[in-house]
Amino acid sequence: MIFKIPSRSRGTAALALTLCCWMGARALAGTPSGARPGDDVQAAYLMALQQALPAHGYPAGPPTGRLDPATEQGLRAYQRDAHLPEDTQHASALKVTLDRITYAPPPVSAAETRPPEKPAPPDGPATPADASAAVQGAVEVPVVDDASIRLVQEGLRAKGFDLARTGTLDAETETAIKAFQAENNLPTDGRIDGYLLDLLKR
Repeated sequence: MIFKIPSRSRGTAALALTLCCWMGARALAGTPSGARPGDDVQAAYLMALQQALPAHGYPAGPPTGRLDPATEQGLRAYQRDAHLPEDTQHASALKVTLDRITYAPPPVSAAETRPPEKPAPPDGPATPADASAAVQGAVEVPVVDDASIRLVQEGLRAKGFDLARTGTLDAETETAIKAFQAENNLPTDGRIDGYLLDLLKR
């Protein structure tokens, strides 16, 4: 009679085989002095995880059953992404991690949990126009009405410019705006926008 092993049981059978082989090899080699009773089980879990982590995009050292730096890094990254406690020292935590990476759907992969990389900045130093455009994109540009012009005039007066609060964008006000923009390494266009108002409030 032929018995079929369910697919979810195959991982358990493979793990049991790994444990038996590992512990048998350790028994033949002799137990090192100072070894604890659970060391063999922990080493078997580590070996299985070292084989499973790279398939999910996480780093791991060679399958030696020892916790090397690469394996610890990959283990902690996987546990973090799978919302598990970050624990690489206890066999019980390693078993939970191995069960999660082996059975629980959907599988966790490093590529799916990492945020997309930001595009590299263009070559060369950023220009004042670039800085102004970046901030203007984040600040809503208000309608240039009398109240906005008065705010600009009051802000310029506070910065030392001799201006009357007329509420109109006259030549004197535009000249003062351009001078303030030049002092702050901004494009000297004399325009009133959200960034200018925000800068004058500081």
